[in-house]
Amino acid sequence: MRRKTSTKQLTTALSNNLFKVQKVEIYNKTTRETEPADNEKFVDCLRNIAKYEIFADALGWTYERDYQTGHYLSECGRMDGNSENIVSVYLCVNDSVSQEEIDRILKMEEE
Repeated sequence: MRRKTSTKQLTTALSNNLFKVQKVEIYNKTTRETEPADNEKFVDCLRNIAKYEIFADALGWTYERDYQTGHYLSECGRMDGNSENIVSVYLCVNDSVSQEEIDRILKMEEE
């Protein structure tokens, strides 16, 4: 089940070493082509966006757990009809991190 999260929450999860980024892909909706992105560059860019709080929450991130592997997928742009690209981030859970801890940090509380 997809849940909403924010740039700030995703950055916090990565900074707290809950996850390791396995791979990042960028899918273009018009050309229907997928290109890989550099993992470290993605994390650096995400941290830079999170620094500017005005823009950090403008990106609509979602996340979901793959129950077969225990890994997570976080995406931005899939649900936005005005977005040309979908950014997919495949996340591997680090040892001794519980699902409850992940949900506590990532899950966006509805107002």
